[in-house]
Amino acid sequence: MAVTLRAIDENIRIPCAQMLIYPAAGNCGETESIRLYRDTPMCNSKDMDKYGKWYVQDENAGKLAYRSPVEADSFDGIPSSYLETAEYDCLRDGAIIYAGKLSDNGIDVELHQTKGNL
Repeated sequence: MAVTLRAIDENIRIPCAQMLIYPAAGNCGETESIRLYRDTPMCNSKDMDKYGKWYVQDENAGKLAYRSPVEADSFDGIPSSYLETAEYDCLRDGAIIYAGKLSDNGIDVELHQTKGNL
């Protein structure tokens, strides 16, 4: 997501499509999946809090959309996108929000929501 946004900003060749498997779409607020999957095995909300502190050490550094693509000012130029979510993933709802924003902006989006297998 961020690579595509940056390529658009720098006017360089963009990917022909995005294939986003369990993506971290950025700051989507306190979603249901963030609340529900605080202590699940694998990646959970507690882990994401920790990773976020490592990834963003200076809130004023860099462009917000590069660390939180869901908050991009524009989705112009984003190619067709495939997104896949996992039912028990704390990032699930953020990916769904991102897919909705792409769709609302006329981008061809295929969203697959994998169910089960905790």
